[in-house]
Amino acid sequence: MTDRLRYPGNEIVELYCHRWEIELGFREIKQTMLDSAYHLRSKRPDMVRQELWGVLLAYNLIRRIMTMAATVTGIWPNQLSFSSSSMAVIQYFSSVSIMSPGNIPIHWQHLLNTDNDDGGDSYRDMAQGKSMKKTL
Repeated sequence: MTDRLRYPGNEIVELYCHRWEIELGFREIKQTMLDSAYHLRSKRPDMVRQELWGVLLAYNLIRRIMTMAATVTGIWPNQLSFSSSSMAVIQYFSSVSIMSPGNIPIHWQHLLNTDNDDGGDSYRDMAQGKSMKKTL
């Protein structure tokens, strides 16, 4: 790593930033989605793979809805709290009946525009500060 031509410093810095975002994603998965559990529930290798794919799919769906909500409200997606966003998504999808998987995009759009129980616009409120990350 001491060869400046082979490993330019600006590329190393850029790669480190990407690596840091990946590490934050792993932390969000482990702490928020898996409740800081040290092990998966599945015992068989094929079921462990299925559980991991399910967790990764859920993580990416939550991140996607966060990106959509941030676009609607005009903020950056990383300004939203992952744990608050995942709770909002889980609460919403556990309260609606999804008869057909083809209805999921319709429910996503509805989640972005729905009113929650306290009279506010759920995701808009989250993006505008109710559950935004505190910045120092």
